[in-house]
Amino acid sequence: INLTGDFTSRTADLDALHSNGHLRIANIQAGQLRARDFAADIALDDGVIRLSDITAQAYDGTYRGNIEYDMRSRTPLMTAQQTFSNIQVAPLMRDLHALTKLQLQGKANLKTQLIARGSALDDIRRTLNGQMEFSVQDGVLQGIDIAYWLKLGEALLRKQTPPSISSAQSTP
Repeated sequence: INLTGDFTSRTADLDALHSNGHLRIANIQAGQLRARDFAADIALDDGVIRLSDITAQAYDGTYRGNIEYDMRSRTPLMTAQQTFSNIQVAPLMRDLHALTKLQLQGKANLKTQLIARGSALDDIRRTLNGQMEFSVQDGVLQGIDIAYWLKLGEALLRKQTPPSISSAQSTP
């Protein structure tokens, strides 16, 4: 499924629509990101689209969330609560390779409460606000020895001999 563009329909078009359903998708891909076993309850009621009890499996972890898009006002309002649990970071980073060269390993957890306004994707991106909690368990940053760079910075500040170059190419 490839969805693009702006949704500009107003409540007048949607007031008469009242619908409920359940969506299941075995495999889904958004850009380079992949998930499976996607499921959500969908409701359209008086200009409000609700996706609730959203679940999916992604990168050996789970996704749960709720998203609401309220078009009853002149400027639509989007709210989202999302939780990603036990996501394997290395395969996720490989799929995001075109966006970042960062090589990170471990299990990630992410919890968000987001709000945005607008009918165009650019407006939603510009007004996006909210809270996020992020953690990585057993994380390793490949290609950078942070401990070495911290020791080097400390030595330079104290006007001491710099440490010898580390052979470690990762930071646990």
